[in-house]
Amino acid sequence: ALVMAACSAALASPAAAAPHTDKIRTESAGTFRNPIKRDAADPWIQFYQGSYYMTETRADRITITKASSVADLAAAPETMVWQSTAPNRCCNLWAPELHLVDGRWYLYYTDVDEPVAAAWGVHPRDTSHHRMYVLQSAGTDPLGPYTFKGVLNTTIEAFAIDGTMFERPDGSLYFIWSGASDATSSAQNLYIAPMSNPWTISGSRVLLSEPTYDWERRPRPLAPASFAINEGPAVLQHDGRVFLTYSASACDLADYALGMLTLTPGGDPVEPKAWTKSATPVFHRSDAHWVFSTGHNGFFTSPDGRETWIVYHGVTPSDSAPVGACDARRSARIQRVTFNDDGTPNFGVPAASWDSLALPSGDPGSTPVLPGRYEITTQLNGNALSAGCSAGATEVTVMPYQDTACQHWDLRYLGGGSYELASAGRALLGVAGCAPDNGAAVDVRPDANIDCQKWYLDTVGDGQYRISSRGSGKALDSAGCSSTDPARVDMWPYWGDLGGCQVWQLTRLG
Repeated sequence: ALVMAACSAALASPAAAAPHTDKIRTESAGTFRNPIKRDAADPWIQFYQGSYYMTETRADRITITKASSVADLAAAPETMVWQSTAPNRCCNLWAPELHLVDGRWYLYYTDVDEPVAAAWGVHPRDTSHHRMYVLQSAGTDPLGPYTFKGVLNTTIEAFAIDGTMFERPDGSLYFIWSGASDATSSAQNLYIAPMSNPWTISGSRVLLSEPTYDWERRPRPLAPASFAINEGPAVLQHDGRVFLTYSASACDLADYALGMLTLTPGGDPVEPKAWTKSATPVFHRSDAHWVFSTGHNGFFTSPDGRETWIVYHGVTPSDSAPVGACDARRSARIQRVTFNDDGTPNFGVPAASWDSLALPSGDPGSTPVLPGRYEITTQLNGNALSAGCSAGATEVTVMPYQDTACQHWDLRYLGGGSYELASAGRALLGVAGCAPDNGAAVDVRPDANIDCQKWYLDTVGDGQYRISSRGSGKALDSAGCSSTDPARVDMWPYWGDLGGCQVWQLTRLG
């Protein structure tokens, strides 16, 4: 009900939406649009031997999604590779990460500390007793099978989450995590320690970063006190340099953002003075792009190894109002990282959902949707996309499916990742007047060979698609999430599948 109300409010007041730049897109083959996967908090991606492997928080289990293109990660099946059989660890498994060391894959993750929970009578949903664990693969397949190697001993019985590891060119291993200074502290700092092998911390923890800046200590919603948080560390190694990004403040804030530590060239990673901390966030919300709560990131390389990419989660609302989230509203997004003249990374601005981005170099892209005649229905209520069902009409609506010609759509692939949709072989689906505005109407017209009559189909799984205009980049939307028959169809920035207003089922006819 809240989602539908927000969508209706946004429709009623399009002028209040945050401004942005609309671009006419002329991309060749090889584009994608963010987000790449819904309900995907704490995302992590590795590219290995022709496939992407993605993990994200799934609460009671660890799953890995395998796909040959980032554009297919949303629809590819999730393979469950681990689920604890311990009754005290059922519900708060967070942030799994995949790392390859000496021919074995290691999965690092956060979970409730079973012995502590059992001894103290702690309910497994109590997150104050989280610790970090590691699994080891039997061989080189990232999908496992995996065996449990144990808990990462941080040398202190205190809250510890979001562990990550990295290996230096000389083979030395290090573990970095977010943790409390002691059993009573609520602040989260970043710590580092050496490892003797991928499952053993072999030295005392060293404090790398405390949340001291205002942007690291923002009050949470409805909470008067500030929450001092440094979490979600991720290491980027490039041209011999080492950079450490981390998330600051709380995930339910629109201002959840990334900070960065930079290791002095040749410096010792366990020497705090060898690291320089950025005074301001290096990646943060974009009001103009409707992207908020940007954090908990990872890094991966393109299939050909030439490019560095960041993966992170963010939140896009239905009405451009700044919002954060620690729940399923978080979706995974990616974009390319460039490097400044001094060798430091430049993460840019979070890409908008209406922007088409070039795929990672060497990524083959999705397999095109089969041409043919389709029924197109909205996930909202199953009503069908309908074009001018009365004589001479050009408007497009959604209404109950009656298996009539005005509800049949002929799909044709145009190349370059885009398609045309013709109403039963007649006029083409398009944006009325090629208007770039939020709430722009949708109609059918004769083919004019223009971008606003061409569409991107981005799979979200189970035969469902996001349908975006190649002209404005905005998504086909059941206006206001209305269940009225017939309901207007319009164009709106893509804000996800909650409510089903922007998700469409394609069913091939015959």
